[in-house]
Amino acid sequence: IIKELKAVESLGCVSVICSDKTGTLTQNKMTVQEIYLDGKILKPEELDLRNQLHRYLLYDAILTNDSTIVDGNGIGDPTEYALLEMAAKVDLSDSDMRQIMNRMEEIPFDSQRKLMSTKYLLHGVPTVLTKGALDVLLERSVSVRTSEGILPMTEEEKEKILRQNQEFSQQGLRVLSFAYKEVGEEDRLTLESEKDFIFLGLVSMMDPPREESIAAVADAKRAGIRTVMITGDHKITAAAIAKKIGIFQEGDMAVTGLELDQMSDEEMDEKITKISVYARVSPENKIRIVDAWQRRGQIAAMTGDGVNDAPALKKADIGVAMGITGTEVSKDAASMILADDNFATIIKAVANGRNVYRNIKNAIKFLLSGNMAGILAVLYTSLAALPVPFAPVHLLFINLLTDSLPALAIGMEPAERNLLSQPPRDPKQGILTKDFIRDLLLQGGLIAVCTMIAFHMGLEKGGAAMASTMAFATLTMARLFHGFNCRSDKSIFRLGFKRNWYSLGAFVAGVCLLALVLFVPVLERVFSVTPLSGGQIGMIVLLALIPTIIIQITKEILYLRKPADQRYKNRSALPADLNLANFHGIQSVFMAFGRDAGTAGSVHGDGDFRKESFGQQCVGNHTDIRAQADQFDFPDMAVITPGKGQGQIRRTKSIFFINRIIVSGDEFLKGGMQFPALRFFDTVGDGEMFSLLGIQVVVKVSVHGKKDIVLIFLIFPDFFHDIRQDGRRLFGSQGTVDKVVLHIYYD
Repeated sequence: IIKELKAVESLGCVSVICSDKTGTLTQNKMTVQEIYLDGKILKPEELDLRNQLHRYLLYDAILTNDSTIVDGNGIGDPTEYALLEMAAKVDLSDSDMRQIMNRMEEIPFDSQRKLMSTKYLLHGVPTVLTKGALDVLLERSVSVRTSEGILPMTEEEKEKILRQNQEFSQQGLRVLSFAYKEVGEEDRLTLESEKDFIFLGLVSMMDPPREESIAAVADAKRAGIRTVMITGDHKITAAAIAKKIGIFQEGDMAVTGLELDQMSDEEMDEKITKISVYARVSPENKIRIVDAWQRRGQIAAMTGDGVNDAPALKKADIGVAMGITGTEVSKDAASMILADDNFATIIKAVANGRNVYRNIKNAIKFLLSGNMAGILAVLYTSLAALPVPFAPVHLLFINLLTDSLPALAIGMEPAERNLLSQPPRDPKQGILTKDFIRDLLLQGGLIAVCTMIAFHMGLEKGGAAMASTMAFATLTMARLFHGFNCRSDKSIFRLGFKRNWYSLGAFVAGVCLLALVLFVPVLERVFSVTPLSGGQIGMIVLLALIPTIIIQITKEILYLRKPADQRYKNRSALPADLNLANFHGIQSVFMAFGRDAGTAGSVHGDGDFRKESFGQQCVGNHTDIRAQADQFDFPDMAVITPGKGQGQIRRTKSIFFINRIIVSGDEFLKGGMQFPALRFFDTVGDGEMFSLLGIQVVVKVSVHGKKDIVLIFLIFPDFFHDIRQDGRRLFGSQGTVDKVVLHIYYD
């Protein structure tokens, strides 16, 4: 939800996104994994209500808690109702506990203290129950409760607890610590009294990353956008989650709010580009983070949901509030609201922002280049002392009708799939760049030349009135054709018409309006036009079409002259940090040998190699692939999809980049085979998105001096086995992989 119109433009310039972790990058569905009590690791169902130590932990988890479970659904903070679900596993009801025990006093949780404390009467004794961050609560604990009773908190015990906390954190688990102390009836619960606790134990929880966050972070990286995680979790936990999502890379830093406070602005400016994770941060830290990025000239977006986040949301170039969990204060301060609290939605918004700006720029190019043609035509006739080429009503018709319809259609152009492959736009860069002005003059000049040719032809055949009519009709028709030129930097051969039917509709509507003016007698007099012969109409159409033909051919030539990696910027190689742990076997391997491959083969899970005729069905359960080996770099595939109807073939003419799966080149093939380039593509047919079937790995191999051998591996998620032995057996130690291209097939 865009609250400020300027945010749409700013989205296209965003170069840094500072995102909260919980609920934005993760699912915000906490579940308790393991519990540390009395030096032991327990599962939630292993808690025993007959054990007083276990019971006190459960008391703390339920009573120092403001959430509730109604009809099986958690209401409140996900971390808190995860604790209630933990208690429910041992048949301890939160509603029953709260009916029996009344809360006497409380100090709510806040991000500064990182604690929440409540006071209850337990077994007739006033007791303060506290939960919070371990690094804070452990320092305020003087004792620890064990099965042997209450013992002093020694340095050895502290080390033991911290070591367990680190183990949980390295698994990406969020850790809460619990403690209590007995007080006198007259003792009030204050901030100063949050000390001298008896430590109980740790509860670790998992908040799994959103599946779409991994792809969204990769999309952001591909778009030149740096993603930074900001969280209240422990630093090790935050770094582990960030690594899973793809935010934390080798060489990056994770810092805590305390470490940030100790940095000077100069030191922070020096390290800001290396810091990917901020843990245990305060709202003031968020402001410093945004300020540091802005000092580097970056456009920063900041997410937030709390009241204390409002200043940082205001400070950021784009403040992004959470629509579900966000407070009204944060929503008021933000310029954009995420209705689904999902990080992936930010990336979609960035793509939309870039597309809106691009469409506006293309529409302006269309209008200015078309008007430039009219200006040049009038200027030419004035300097050459020729009759005026256009009557005022002609210009009015062009500006009000044939200009507006294609311009509106250009504004409806959908985003191209490689839009996120381009770097963020420089916010200081205006629309009238050198390239923009060059295109403006060249395209406007082409249309003007063709218009003046039509003008001279009319002047020779029928005088000034005929010349004006032919010039008017040619300029109008040429500008209608020019609407197709301004849709994109790519040629119409690459775009087609299916992506934007509005452009075709605008063209047809414009042609119909022009035909009414030229052929309806009543309108001929109104618009000061003369009747035209069939030959003259044909010449008008031809002259109007010539600029578009030249522009389209030029675009295609420039496109084809680019190296493949520049043509398909969305196909750039990924970092070789790939993990094939989710694959358990090769269903089939399809191999094409040589550019004129006449044979193919399948390597099955049992290691058998069988030759088959090229293009025949592989032994996979789902897919039949036919490959053109001579187009190895970006092959045109035909995929038979039995699920959509037996034998139906869908040609996948376009192959686009995707970063949903990360695997390591080193671990994929070893023994003389290297992977210098590793790429992932999303194969989409007819603009549809399909469910994952399998992955095709195309490998170009040099064996015994032959440079043209191509391997195509079909890998399915359900089956994987180590293919290193197959690689050695087939090619020996002399095989060298020149390139790897992964295609993810959907149905």
